[in-house]
Amino acid sequence: MLYSIKGVSFEKPQRVGASVLNVPGTPLVLPKEKKGGKIAKQRKPRNNKKDAKKQEDDDEDFYFPIASDAEDASVSSRKFKTSDSDFSDSEHGRMARVGTAQDKVRQAALQLLLQIVKMTDKATIFGYWSSLIPDDMLVSANNLSTCILKDPSPKGRMAALHVLLTLITRSKLYLVQAETSKKYTAYTPFSVILGAMVTDLHRCLSLALNENYVTVLLQVFKCLAALVQASPYHKLMPGIARKVIRNVKVYINHRDAAVQVAALIVLECILGSEPVVPETKIALLRHREGNKLPALDQKDLSCNDLQEEEFVDFSSDEEDTTTSSYQEMPWLLESCLSNLGVQVAVSSPVKVQSLRVISAMTRNYFSCLIVPFLGQIARVLDLCLNDSYMDLRLHAGRTIDFIGQSLNQHLDAEDDNKCVTPEQGLIFWQILINNSLTALLQSQHHSVLRAVGCDCLASIGPHIFERFTRDKQILIITLLFPCSRDDDNNVRAATVRALAISVLYPSLRDDPGFVVDVALVIRRMLEDSSMVVRIKASWSLGNLSDALVLNKEDSNKEEIPDHVLLQLLQIAIQASKDNDKIKVNAVRALGNLLQLVNGETIKQDDFKVAVEEGVDAVIRCCTTGTNMKLRWNSCYAVGRALKLAKFPINDYIRKDSLFCSLADLILSFPNFKVRINAALALSCINTREGYQNYFVFVWESLLKALENTQNIEDFSEYNHQDHLVDQICLTLGHLTTLLRPEDFALINSSTYLYLDLLQHQMHKVLDRLLPERSAVLLSAATHLRYMHVESYTSEQRQLYLDLLKVYTNE
Repeated sequence: MLYSIKGVSFEKPQRVGASVLNVPGTPLVLPKEKKGGKIAKQRKPRNNKKDAKKQEDDDEDFYFPIASDAEDASVSSRKFKTSDSDFSDSEHGRMARVGTAQDKVRQAALQLLLQIVKMTDKATIFGYWSSLIPDDMLVSANNLSTCILKDPSPKGRMAALHVLLTLITRSKLYLVQAETSKKYTAYTPFSVILGAMVTDLHRCLSLALNENYVTVLLQVFKCLAALVQASPYHKLMPGIARKVIRNVKVYINHRDAAVQVAALIVLECILGSEPVVPETKIALLRHREGNKLPALDQKDLSCNDLQEEEFVDFSSDEEDTTTSSYQEMPWLLESCLSNLGVQVAVSSPVKVQSLRVISAMTRNYFSCLIVPFLGQIARVLDLCLNDSYMDLRLHAGRTIDFIGQSLNQHLDAEDDNKCVTPEQGLIFWQILINNSLTALLQSQHHSVLRAVGCDCLASIGPHIFERFTRDKQILIITLLFPCSRDDDNNVRAATVRALAISVLYPSLRDDPGFVVDVALVIRRMLEDSSMVVRIKASWSLGNLSDALVLNKEDSNKEEIPDHVLLQLLQIAIQASKDNDKIKVNAVRALGNLLQLVNGETIKQDDFKVAVEEGVDAVIRCCTTGTNMKLRWNSCYAVGRALKLAKFPINDYIRKDSLFCSLADLILSFPNFKVRINAALALSCINTREGYQNYFVFVWESLLKALENTQNIEDFSEYNHQDHLVDQICLTLGHLTTLLRPEDFALINSSTYLYLDLLQHQMHKVLDRLLPERSAVLLSAATHLRYMHVESYTSEQRQLYLDLLKVYTNE
């Protein structure tokens, strides 16, 4: 792949082994002759800078010249004279044929390397990175970076970039280990070597941005975007991300639309990089300065100077340190909004990508890039929603959805210094709902637009919705209900989700007619033939059940009719037998719905059957299957059902299955979150009679489970170990509050078997938990103190005293 590249000496092929260290190579000799093509301007180092700064600037401005259009056609690396005294025409043709053959050899080698990379396991090929990617391209020239920067053929550079892109995309999981260290030690960690490789790749691709061929330049941007996504900038040398932004930003105004899109994609990846590094925020918050040349200077410029300016007008370091003032719009947002305006003719792909960039801003830069300019953004989005290009309207709708979700997150945050107010959000939504957003939901020919329109309405949020006038609220709901009968599956799914979110809004939750209408829509959707619709409907049923529980807790709210509640119970039981993705939400809803059954309705035969079938369903789901979230939700649902005072636990015919299943989960289930919720479920029975003959069995199971918490088979569960110990101790405390004098003789042997462990862990929990969380342990101690022990035997009295020590932390 390096065959006959000028400046690279030929080395005899040798076997390469997997290693994390560099293979020794011939030092790269820098070419001193000037070649054609437009190159980056060299910035002179300043006298007042330190040597380290000078060295950084020199590395930054280092450039490998590449061939221009004319030189590539004649194979620029092989210069020859055309006079009759030098070479004959026949020798001229022979040299050209030799050069073409050499190009084909390099391209064939790169194609072979590409196939090897694709067909080899990711972990195996990563062991050869040090042979392909340099950690310092000034030391060795035998690597892909040399091919990218010095191959005279555009096809060769393209092939090398394709190999690099494949390597990066297949190694993202490994590149997150990269870091930069300023410590000098005898041993260089692998992560530091990897960090040097990543840094050098950034330098290589930044230099490759001087490419003149658009197709090759686009491939450079693809590699750079993949590298940005894979690079942990918070662990690398400061300044790398800033230089990427500085070098890419000039291309967002390139004459070729494809290049503009590629540059915006790289900036989108920068916006999505986490965690956010300060230098990135500073670079993105810069405002665009009026740096146009005076009229006199523009006249004096030659055509060549103007053409060169188009390729090398990178921003300076001084500009990067300038941040935007309060009124001035950051340069990237200004460029995106300018692309979406009507004054300048911009291609549709550039407009779509500009919307994607604005969407990316909402994740990590919402408060500084979006909030101050919500009004301008809303007007531009309103303009996009009225555009004739369908993709532009689609992405505008998605951008509105992203902004709406971020607005809700910031308004929900318990922070006195919120970056956005409900009034700002209200203005944003009023601009859109008055015209364009309404038309989006009524788009007859594009179902995907109707689905996105439903998503937009779902992201309004309670803070904004409650500030709408009543007619606007009615308009929103009126737009949603007809979509629930749409012919398209995605539209129906988006509609039921939007309705389920809306039912939690206070004003709509107070409306019993609306709640019943939503319940009937969800019931109908759960019987839909489409899996996508049923998944969304099951999630919506969980949301609806949350709203019904909130209404039940407020005595002033009207309860849902019994016949509707029965229908919801029955459809939830049916959904618990469906696909796992549906079961996960169905059992969550079942736990809530079982709480809504009151003492009168449970006497009805239909309700009694439905309640028992519901408990059977959640027990079955928590003891079978491989979906951990399903088991977790099922255990939680069992607890919600057992907490119901009117639940006929004494009459439940499968009590043994209930207690044994939960005990087995607590004792040995590999997932600690499932164990935690199983222990929580056992603490939800509020009376001693509820445990019946299983009280001692549950007590002993919890003590064994406390011992088993120290056995961790999967190290990833270590983070949940303390939480599991806390919950087991809290459940034991709950059982202690229900102890009777006759229980001491029954739990005597098992308690003394684990007494030391119990006392040690209980004291740690008392020290670790906040008082409000450990209230049940204080209640257990109080219950023990008020027990009359005069009639106890000596053994019972000793156990009583030992248990008292367990809960008093003395």
